[in-house]
Amino acid sequence: MNAYSSSDKTKKMQTFTCFAFLYLITNAEAQQQISVKCGADIRLQCSAEIEKGVIYRSIRWYKVLTPDLLNGIVYINMNSSMVKVYNGFKRSFEFTSDDVLSLIMKNSTEEDGGTYQCFLSAPLGQQSRKGEIQVKILGCSKGQIESILSTCIYLMTALLSVTLIAFILIIHSNYKKYHSPYKELLLTKP
Repeated sequence: MNAYSSSDKTKKMQTFTCFAFLYLITNAEAQQQISVKCGADIRLQCSAEIEKGVIYRSIRWYKVLTPDLLNGIVYINMNSSMVKVYNGFKRSFEFTSDDVLSLIMKNSTEEDGGTYQCFLSAPLGQQSRKGEIQVKILGCSKGQIESILSTCIYLMTALLSVTLIAFILIIHSNYKKYHSPYKELLLTKP
């Protein structure tokens, strides 16, 4: 093996690494993380990188259920100001007319935690953008623990009641068997 081919392989590897790095940078989506106390309002600010001078046609908000499954929240047409709420999203939300890139959800619950995505649809010839926000809800587990404890107490009470009834039936059955008012007579031949 000569030095030329080794150097050539190194250059190819460096070029590949450079292109891979550039690809990751240009295709990386903007992601932000926020933490909100349980019961507080959540303000989702679209984290997509907005290109100056581009007038985006629409924005769509989704909640990520699984990596392959999105739950639509809202579609906003920027040109006509038309707002379409997706059927599958049962949570109320609001936004202000001067800032359609932000979505506000009041009185957060544990179910509001998760990943949200915003999509900015660009006009022809421009690049559409995507942003992702990770929402963590703090302090909601107390209600969950109370709910679990209450369920356990109900189950234990039911189990003890069934056990007590079974015990009473067994004792009653045995009492009747051994304390019968009828006596068995043994007849013997004289």
